Amino acid sequence: MNGVDRQRSNVAKLIWSVAKNIEHLFKAWELQAGDLIHTGTSEGVGAAQRGDNLTGGVDGLTPISVTVAHDLGFTRSTHSL
Repeated sequence: MNGVDRQRSNVAKLIWSVAKNIEHLFKAWELQAGDLIHTGTSEGVGAAQRGDNLTGGVDGLTPISVTVAHDLGFTRSTHSL
């Protein structure tokens, strides 16, 4: 976030394999080339606010970068399940 690594992980830490995730999603939605599948978050997550720049990527592909345009009013949960 804003040029500072907040999260860094890899697919080896997923609960289900990439193939299983795609198989499950494909049963409910028509996946198209270029679709992004977000599987959750690794340690280090923090709230993003309007104006923050978020960059992410997959090894071997061009990184994606977005700027948060709106503050949606989300707050970080202080309780655990």
